[in-house]
Amino acid sequence: MTLVSRRALSTLHKIIVGVVLIALISGVAYNFRLFNRPPMAAFSYRTPTRTLKYIAPTDQDMIIFTNNSTDPDGDQLTSQWFIRYNGTGDWKLLNSSTHHSGRLPVSNEKGHEIKLLVSDGMKEDSTSVTIPVDTAYLLQYPVRKWGIPIKGINYGIGFQFGGEWGRSPDDVEVRESFTVIKDELNCSAIRFYGDCDDKMIQCAQVASEVGFNTILLSPRYDDFPIEQHMQRVLDLAKRAESVRTTANSSIILVVGNEMSDRVKDLNDYLRKTITETRKYFNGEVTYAELSGSEKVDWKYIGADLVASNIYYGYEYYTDERFSQFVRRRILPDKRTFITETGACTNAGALRWGSNAYKHANEYAYSQEEQAICIEKNIELLKKCGVDGIFLFDFLERKTQDAASFGILKYQRGGSMRRKLAYYLYKSYGAES
Repeated sequence: MTLVSRRALSTLHKIIVGVVLIALISGVAYNFRLFNRPPMAAFSYRTPTRTLKYIAPTDQDMIIFTNNSTDPDGDQLTSQWFIRYNGTGDWKLLNSSTHHSGRLPVSNEKGHEIKLLVSDGMKEDSTSVTIPVDTAYLLQYPVRKWGIPIKGINYGIGFQFGGEWGRSPDDVEVRESFTVIKDELNCSAIRFYGDCDDKMIQCAQVASEVGFNTILLSPRYDDFPIEQHMQRVLDLAKRAESVRTTANSSIILVVGNEMSDRVKDLNDYLRKTITETRKYFNGEVTYAELSGSEKVDWKYIGADLVASNIYYGYEYYTDERFSQFVRRRILPDKRTFITETGACTNAGALRWGSNAYKHANEYAYSQEEQAICIEKNIELLKKCGVDGIFLFDFLERKTQDAASFGILKYQRGGSMRRKLAYYLYKSYGAES
C-alpha cells in the first residue's frame, strides 16, 4: 500500500469516527433535551356544514378552527389564537385553547387575519390566514313569498375551451357551492350547463345527495361541430339515465340551448334529437329556447315541458310585451320553466337585459342595478304563472364583474363574495 493510500484511508477513518461521535453526541443531547427542534403551527377551518375554501362565511356562521400543529420532538404544545380585524392594527388575543370556534364580524374586502401561535416552552411557530366575512342578511331585502313551485339557479360545470371563464369547479367547490345554494339561497332546483360531461354527471350525483328536488342537465356543445351535437347528447343521456334510476331527485335532460343560429330546421332537429334521446333516457326531456327569437313547436318536438330563456330589458320590452312573450309559452298540459333570467352587474342592466354584458364598459359598475333588474324579472314572471325560475347565474369566472351575471363576485385566488343580488334572491322563500 502506498503512502498516499495509507493517508487516504486514515482520513476516511477519521471521517467515519467523526460522524459516529456526532451521532452519539446528538443522541445523548436529544435524550437529555440538550437541544430542541421548533414546533410547526398549522390549522384548518370550516363551518359545521361546509368547507370555507371558496365562498366567504357570513357573520352568522360558526367557524370551527382546528389546531393541526405538530412537534418533531413530541413536546406538549401550548396555543394562542389572535385576530387582526380587517388586516390592520394590533393583534388581539382571542383565547389560549387548543382549538377555537366562534363567529366573526363583517369584514372589508381584504378580510380578518387569524393567527395561531404554538410553543413547546422553548421555541415558537405561528401561521395565519385571511378570512373575508359577508353580511348574513341585509334588512333592505325583507323575506317575501316565492309563490311558484320551483326556485332554481344555474351552475356552470365548465367548458373545455373556455379558459379561466370555463374552468370546471373542483370537488370541494362543488359541495361547498351546493350547500350554500340549498341552505342559504333556499333553492329547491339547480340547472347545470357546460360541455364537460364527466363533471355534469358528477354534479348531478352530488346535487341529488345534497337534496335538490329537481336537477336539470343542460349540455352546451357550442364549440363543437353541429354534426357532433346529437351523438354527444345521446352519450350523455345514457349516463344520465344511470344517475336518474338511483337519484332521489327528478332528473331532467335539456337536449340543447338557443340553437337556432346553428340549425336550419330547428323543430325537425329537436324532434329527432328528443326521439333518439328517449331510447336511452326515461326521464323528462326538453329544450331551452331563446324567447322572442325562436319559434319552438313544443308539441311537435315532443318535449315534456316548456323551457325558455328570457331577460327583461326596456330596450326590447315593455312590461306588457315581456309578459305576453312568457304567457304564449304556457301550455295547459305542460309545465313551463324559465331556464334563464337575470342581470349583469352594471347600470345598463335594466336597459339591455341579456346583452348588458356587451355594454359593461359604457356603464358604471352597479350591484344595485343588478338586484333591481333581477327583482323586475322575477316579479313579472311570477305574475305570468310559470312553474319554475332558474336564475342565471350563481357564479361567472369573470375578472370584470360588471360583465358578470353571477350573484357571487368572483375573485381569482380569493374568496367569492356575496353581491346585493345574492341577498335579493335569498329573500324569496324556497317554494310556494
